[in-house]
Amino acid sequence: MLADLQWWFKFGLFELDSLTLPELELWLAQAQRQIKAGYQR
Repeated sequence: MLADLQWWFKFGLFELDSLTLPELELWLAQAQRQIKAGYQR
């Protein structure tokens, strides 16, 4: 899950580590919306 966010949004490890659980859920939902809409990285 974190690796997916790191790959999709090009987050660094520090950025991922500093996310709170609610922020993490928002970013995951955003990635899912983009993938469902057919966006490509």
